[in-house]
This record gives sequence, C-alpha cells and structure tokens, in this order.
Amino acid sequence: MKSFLQYIFSSLSFFWRSNLAVMIGVAISTMVLTGTLIVGDSIRSSLEETTLLRLGETEFVFSGHDRYFRASLTEDLAERLDVKMAPFLQLNGIASTQGGAYKLNRVQVIGLDEHFSSFIPGSTISLQPSENEVFISENVAQRLQLKVGDSFLLRIEKASQIPKNAPFVAESDNYIS
Repeated sequence: MKSFLQYIFSSLSFFWRSNLAVMIGVAISTMVLTGTLIVGDSIRSSLEETTLLRLGETEFVFSGHDRYFRASLTEDLAERLDVKMAPFLQLNGIASTQGGAYKLNRVQVIGLDEHFSSFIPGSTISLQPSENEVFISENVAQRLQLKVGDSFLLRIEKASQIPKNAPFVAESDNYIS
C-alpha cells in the first residue's frame, strides 16, 4: 500500500506537464503584479513630488468659486493668523490669435499680485508684467503659435456680483476682452 507522500509524488510525475504550465502561469502572474505595484508606487511618488514642487510653500487655498472677496482680506487674515498669504483671482477665458485662426477655449486666467512671489522658493522672477502684458504657459504659446512680444486676444468672464445662473441675467455679453 502506498503512503500519502508516494501518491503526491506519483501524481506530480504523471501530470508534470500540467503542473509545469500552472507553475509558469503563477510565476508570470506574480511578475506582472509585482511590476505593476512597483510602477504604480513610482508614478504615485513622482506625481506627489511634482505636486509639492508646484505648490511651493502653499499649505492652504481658500476658493470662493463664483464669489469675490476684497484683496485686503488676505492682509487682514495674514496679520491675524501670522501666516503668509497672497490673493489671486482665477477666471476662465478664451484666447485667440491671428484673427481667430488659432483659438483655445476654457483657458485658466490667474491674476496675481506681488505677494505671490513669496510662495516660490528661491524665485528671482518678477511676477508683475508691464501694462498690457501677460505671462502664458509654454503649452498655450505653442498651441496659439505665439512668440515673446506677439499680440493675442484674451477674453475673460465678466466679473459680477450677481451669479450667472440668477434669473434675469443676460446670457450674452458675459466676456470682456
């Protein structure tokens, strides 16, 4: 009579091809899962590092969405809470150039003042463009085919104390150039 171990060894030797295929499948699956976990962790840490670099020394952001606050509110809060603050205005806009030949909808337009440069560590760049000048990203410049000194049309949502979805608000003329 055969012992339990003898049955196992005889089964393994008889079905060695099937067992080999299962072992190879398990090994490949393990390698794929391990690789996926490693790549996922690498991507997560890269995105986290990029986000922290972009945020600079920013710790908190307060957004009023479609409501506006006076810029001096940041000075009052900074003094009261003893933290660095900088006001900014964020609006959506439409950028076009060459008579509308190139156009970008839903451009994010951000208005900054001199306080914002304190949030960029080691920054020597002046964040105050001259009158009728703006800073644009390389991506926007490429898509609009702009070079330094070129003119383009920027239309932004008109600021209003009345929400855009309120009754009796005109649909047209929501943008100013």
